[in-house]
Amino acid sequence: MKRFDLHGVDFTHELDGFEFPATFDFGVSSSGYQSEGGYNTPDGPKNNWHWAEWRGEKERTGDAARFWELYGEDFDRARWIGANAFRLGIEWARLQPSVDPAQTVAPPFSEEAARDYAKIMAACFEREMFPAVTLYHWTHPLWAGLELWLDWPRASELFGAYVAFAVERINHYLVEEFNRPPIPYFITMNEPINVPMAGYLLGVFPREKKGRRNAAICYANILKAHALCYRTVHRIYREHGWAAPTVTMNSWCGAAYSFDKFSQDVMLARQNGIARDAVFAHLHQQQRRFAEHTREVPYHRGPRGFKRLLDRFIDQVMWRKLSEPLVAELVEYLYAGDASRLLDAVSFDLYDPFMGNNFDFTWPSLVTVRSRPDQWNINPGALRPMLSSYRWTAGDLPIDLLEHGMCHRAHGGRVEPHPNGVTRDLELKLIMLEVVRALREGQPLRSFYYWSLTDNYEWGSYEPRFGLFGVDYENGARRLSTDINGVNAAGCYRLFIEAFRAKDTQALREAFTAETYPEYAGA
Repeated sequence: MKRFDLHGVDFTHELDGFEFPATFDFGVSSSGYQSEGGYNTPDGPKNNWHWAEWRGEKERTGDAARFWELYGEDFDRARWIGANAFRLGIEWARLQPSVDPAQTVAPPFSEEAARDYAKIMAACFEREMFPAVTLYHWTHPLWAGLELWLDWPRASELFGAYVAFAVERINHYLVEEFNRPPIPYFITMNEPINVPMAGYLLGVFPREKKGRRNAAICYANILKAHALCYRTVHRIYREHGWAAPTVTMNSWCGAAYSFDKFSQDVMLARQNGIARDAVFAHLHQQQRRFAEHTREVPYHRGPRGFKRLLDRFIDQVMWRKLSEPLVAELVEYLYAGDASRLLDAVSFDLYDPFMGNNFDFTWPSLVTVRSRPDQWNINPGALRPMLSSYRWTAGDLPIDLLEHGMCHRAHGGRVEPHPNGVTRDLELKLIMLEVVRALREGQPLRSFYYWSLTDNYEWGSYEPRFGLFGVDYENGARRLSTDINGVNAAGCYRLFIEAFRAKDTQALREAFTAETYPEYAGA
């Protein structure tokens, strides 16, 4: 397995002639269910993970990282790093709560919860950061049912009402009570492929049904939900006379076309002048082009040919089920109405785009699968070629990297090293080197967000630790001054942000070569 370092990198060569962008957003990312705390407790709002938690299939979320109470401290830490953006989630189950797990009808919306979210976002603005708000991060109220996304008429009615309430009422309190601007940036559906993939293909997300056909139906309906969100958000902003926000959806960066690039291509087809009856042929053409392009993206150790066949097979698993009738229904919905625009930016999350890289071929086990997040391969060299593929579709739209990070495992009182031999500060330097190279090439990358500011509940377990700041869950979710591995990754990130803000090439060079970093001294 490949081990990474920066030995041999000539930073004089890399940075000479580098021109800093006029503006560049640096942020940190989080999500509601994973960070806020209070879900699926006896008296708390119930979401679609409730039964999995209470049956012991998943670890209970409990207080999580207590962001709902400690958001001010987290905002202070993010601002110390130098972030000007903070990605956070709105949880449907909190805005339309039910504490009765047997309830199956829609309860009233909560004005109190809407005001509380507005208060949190006002505190974000107060620290000179803008909130980038995710409307759907894989969870919904338990009362809506586990199979919500298999029934589009019902899903569109319930989800549409939630989006309209969240956008109108939270902004109402932000503007009218807290004297702040309305939310400037929305992510509608986080990584649309992962609900169908993790639920109906892999069976690791709660669901009652399974199968590739259901996965394809779920996927198509979640893409429709993005269009519903986009139209609803912009309608509300027009009606209130608010400045138009950026509305996007962040795809999971993957080398399997149907798992990633398909969602961008189908969403932007009309915006890019593709006639309705030509969309399916356009998608086939884009799939072939993408397959050729990804042949040049770096893999790591192991049989490349077999891994490429594996990724192609994984692509076809979904592509065959995204049959022409299902895509035609999706296209019909996307092309409805007069407005052609459905994205204001192209955005994505980057880890390793190649699923095949998480299969290791070693003797004597022959094949081992890196299924845990702490085992995932890192592949910073994939950034630039994947950016190029997004650029085909993006046209003049900006491109935002809304999530990137790495994971350690905290287990049995110890922290395990990453299998690629990297610590979080080194991994930050590796990805920032690729960001610099991408900008030097003229790629229209506008932002970089790190996942995540603090450790959080990672979809069924507290062992995976992604945070720049570790969390001591046994002592009231106390934030550490370093990551869980004792590395001052936040200070490392700060050096890069300072260099970009000052447009100082020497400071950027020193950020890459630094061995010590500024230390956070806050509470």
